[in-house]
Amino acid sequence: MVALNFFQGYAEVYSSMAQLIIAIGKGFLKVILANPDVNLEIIPADVVANAHIIAAYSVANGRYSSPLVLNCAPYDLPIRLTNLVPMLLKLVNKYPVPNGFRYSNNVWIVDSKTDKTLLSIFEHYLPAAGMDLMLILQGKKPKLFSLYRFLDRVMDVSAPFLSRQVEFSTENFRDLKNAVSPEKAEELYTDLGGFNMEEFVDQLSGAPQYDWTLDKKTKAQRLKLINR
Repeated sequence: MVALNFFQGYAEVYSSMAQLIIAIGKGFLKVILANPDVNLEIIPADVVANAHIIAAYSVANGRYSSPLVLNCAPYDLPIRLTNLVPMLLKLVNKYPVPNGFRYSNNVWIVDSKTDKTLLSIFEHYLPAAGMDLMLILQGKKPKLFSLYRFLDRVMDVSAPFLSRQVEFSTENFRDLKNAVSPEKAEELYTDLGGFNMEEFVDQLSGAPQYDWTLDKKTKAQRLKLINR
């Protein structure tokens, strides 16, 4: 989740969003098995927190019966990989990520397992085998090939959520703004109208993942390595 009233660098450090940025920024993730038109259902974290507060208050005063079910889904806010990935590529090329090893200029989004397998061989496994060979020749432990095998296992778990569209009922969630006074509704906002994904992405360069002290190389050395 991300914040609607965000400040520079705010993102849950180990959220899927943050990890996606790092994987793309390092040049590690080049192929994603997903339906390009699936809504990623990204919901601002502060909106979810406000929804909890209003829901608890409204059940306590009898406006809603218990249990109250709220689907905190981003209605009228379609965020798809085809929109998000170009934003992330633009970001990481403007603000390179520490510990990157490949230049990121393209990410394949395919909804065919066959296409994903073939592209992964050329975009993931062959480059990984070459880099592992260089590590072996330097007397170091190879690791990239095994990391890609781990990535595939992780992405297999995510695949059902990235390849199928789920429609959530959001009537209760939408009604929350009517459960409190207009003043409180403005303070405890649940309306997604103010969230702009492109503006948010532009702020992520202040996230902890951009701390260059995490990289043993200087920024200039890292960029030279990536672009060679």
